[in-house]
Amino acid sequence: MFITIKPKKNATRETKNRIHNHGPLFKIEQELPSVHCLKGKPGIRVSSKEKTWRLKPGAEKEHWMGWFSIEEIEVILQNS
Repeated sequence: MFITIKPKKNATRETKNRIHNHGPLFKIEQELPSVHCLKGKPGIRVSSKEKTWRLKPGAEKEHWMGWFSIEEIEVILQNS
């Protein structure tokens, strides 16, 4: 399932940039009530629908994958 997300007003610059650079459509990979890299906040691990990220210059694009704090995002649309 893919979700369309947007950052909430309280979102960090990093969250806003990640959504702008890799979204807004993401596939939910995992959801946890406490994520270490988010300082124990609840989060979702997502992958971008589009191939938007390169491991190194000249490499083939891949799907970006990362964590978003649930407190910083708003789901505005869910697609199957």
